[in-house]
Amino acid sequence: MIKVLRCEYIAKLLPSIRAMIAKELVMNGLTQEDAARILGVSQGAISQYVRRLRGKKIVDSDISKAVKDLCKRIVNEGIDVNEGICNMCKQLRDSKAF
Repeated sequence: MIKVLRCEYIAKLLPSIRAMIAKELVMNGLTQEDAARILGVSQGAISQYVRRLRGKKIVDSDISKAVKDLCKRIVNEGIDVNEGICNMCKQLRDSKAF
């Protein structure tokens, strides 16, 4: 039996989580260029995330709340997005959201 690591699970959701983060950052006043710099992707990728051409929509209130909280911390505290996603994942795992 092959055991799937939890980080492998989140890796499948990462494009969708990035899309949620990109959209939230832009909705909160950041430019697409700033959001791209934060996420380490191109401005074109941010445009596709915002227009929902990239990353499937996740309909989960726990994940949505965690993403909104993460975006506030990125903007207000300047935390690293990758570290934030990792911490968000741990928090969601502990709460059994996934």
